[in-house]
Amino acid sequence: MTVKVPPPVESLRADAKRNRSRVLDAARTALADGDDSLAANALAKRASVGVGTVYGHFPTRQTLLEGLAEEALGSLIDDATAAAQHEEPRRRLAHAPPRRARPHDRRSRPG
Repeated sequence: MTVKVPPPVESLRADAKRNRSRVLDAARTALADGDDSLAANALAKRASVGVGTVYGHFPTRQTLLEGLAEEALGSLIDDATAAAQHEEPRRRLAHAPPRRARPHDRRSRPG
């Protein structure tokens, strides 16, 4: 079986980037809700995109999970880079405004 590799995110048109982001948001929400199947049809419905859009960006469950991981790692790198450019990096990280709560972040969920 041959899997088509999606193009790099940087090369996507603005609407394709938005759709990709919507699919990732839908996947995070599904995982936070306890649905780890990440079925393409369900994600497409949650993201209000076609199932072909889901498969176009993430041909396999593995590529979807990699997309989620890359996004999370990118946020961490951005925070560390900003802190490193501050005169006192530890103080910068300690006083950084909190990022918006992400649905998959267990600390942001009640209970």
